[in-house]
Amino acid sequence: MPREIETSFAAQAFEKRGPIRVTLPLSVAYDLDKFQAALRNIAHQTGHTGCTSGVDITFLTAREYVVNPANLEVTVAGIEAEL
Repeated sequence: MPREIETSFAAQAFEKRGPIRVTLPLSVAYDLDKFQAALRNIAHQTGHTGCTSGVDITFLTAREYVVNPANLEVTVAGIEAEL
């Protein structure tokens, strides 16, 4: 078996075990329908099509800050600014 195929199989096997960290934009984290769809996609990616109860998942929310180069003022970008 060529080395690149072996590496690919090893990488896929590694991705399906161990803890997972997922960073979500707030527009997904605070929308139940979008969050459930994302969780369903994660379940499929990890080979757990029915549920993720056996998967160690940590969810983080993405925060985006913008620095104005003129005055170095920092503002929050995106949906967070509205919350």
